[in-house]
Amino acid sequence: MSSQSLTRVVRGGLWLYLRSLVNNLSGFIYWMTISAIGGAEIVGLTSAIVAFAGIVTSLLSLGGEVGVQRFVGECRGRGDVEGVAKYFWTTTLFRIATSTPVGLAMIILGLFGASFGSLSSDILLYGGIIVLLSSVNVFDSLLSSHLETKPIFIGAVVGNAVRLPLGIGLVSMDWGWVGAVIGYITLTPVAFIVKLQPSLRLAKFRPHLDFMALRDVLKAGVASWLPGMIAVLGQQLGVLTLFGVKGAAETGLYYVSFAIMGVATGVGGSILGLMMPVLSGMEDGRKRACWRAIKISLALVTPIAFILATYPQVPLSLLGREYVGASSMLMILALTIPATLIGSGVTSLIYAYGMYTTILILGLIGNLSRIATYIPLSHLMGGVGVALSYAIGAYTGLAAIALICRKIRFNPGFREALLITSPPLSLALILHLFSVSWLIGTPLLLLPYTSYLKMGILSRGDLRELAYALAPKEIVNEVYEYLRPIVNHLID
Repeated sequence: MSSQSLTRVVRGGLWLYLRSLVNNLSGFIYWMTISAIGGAEIVGLTSAIVAFAGIVTSLLSLGGEVGVQRFVGECRGRGDVEGVAKYFWTTTLFRIATSTPVGLAMIILGLFGASFGSLSSDILLYGGIIVLLSSVNVFDSLLSSHLETKPIFIGAVVGNAVRLPLGIGLVSMDWGWVGAVIGYITLTPVAFIVKLQPSLRLAKFRPHLDFMALRDVLKAGVASWLPGMIAVLGQQLGVLTLFGVKGAAETGLYYVSFAIMGVATGVGGSILGLMMPVLSGMEDGRKRACWRAIKISLALVTPIAFILATYPQVPLSLLGREYVGASSMLMILALTIPATLIGSGVTSLIYAYGMYTTILILGLIGNLSRIATYIPLSHLMGGVGVALSYAIGAYTGLAAIALICRKIRFNPGFREALLITSPPLSLALILHLFSVSWLIGTPLLLLPYTSYLKMGILSRGDLRELAYALAPKEIVNEVYEYLRPIVNHLID
């Protein structure tokens, strides 16, 4: 992959990260305010609805959103605009055809007061609305495949600007959890309106169902859909089990912890999430490009992950005193971040090679181990048990990935990963054992960034790609002239 291509991937990843950051920080404010008004139970009830809708949506997708990225990326790589439109609109129409009848059926059942065990009529009603809106996720796949991720970020900004006052206002007017759910749902259609015009510029308005294209997309998508479905089942069943066994308050604590982990995963996860369509459009150099993306992502995120693992109570306390009880959950989830990043990068590479059976096996190994432990551990340990089960799945999957890498003769940088992980891990253990204040410990845990430069884990070229992703080359080159002595000291 050329330097220009990597710069675009990093820049695209940064926009996705900023989208994630906006969503999570806005969510922080949203849930903090709503919790202050109505307590953690509102968060728990909302997360139960989102969890149920997530299971249904994943079941209906058949991996379409993932499969279409491979072929849109491939068509884009060879300049086939017609192919882009064909695969995109075929997938969009398929998702509309699957989500609309099911979503409407759930809404109707909810309106007539139907319930199934712990699935009340309200969960069916509002979950059905979320399912009905889920087909618009294909538009994110289109924009990501073209590395045009800025509209996704802008959509998040506008959507949250509507969600915050609407949801908080409804809750303050005694709408309770219903107001919180309505605010949550509103984000999707508002963000979609923002992304519509840029998407139509890339794929035009050519709604047409091509059954051969649908076969290609589903063949590619199902390989990730089944393990992905099991992963969603594992994650969301954990939430639903907590909701049924421990109540809404415990569910809210875990939900918030998982959201904070998403912020910490940050730009590294966003970069690796964009690699699959990019690698699919490449004819050679895939392994080298994948290795660089994994290395950069780990180096950017790992110190932050260990800060979160060492001081989980700090971000949680911002939401309120009752959320500090989720510190153990957040600590365990933060420790899974390095394994998750490596797994994401290698999976994108294997996907680009069209090794669908291997993708399926990898997904099953990691996610089945997770789902097998979710329910018993959640009964025994509550939210901590659910977090522990998530970690078991992450590291079981990493072990399976190591075996697959040997088979395909790909080195994802396990040596570099160890060098990246060891300094902040050692510091984190010392800081934890001696109960060092976060005001002192946080700056210390940022010091490994300089060691990455000294050890050559991050090179001048890597720094240049990151800088070019953040600002125009002319500005970067001008600033570099002033910072050259510092950079030389850090690297040489």
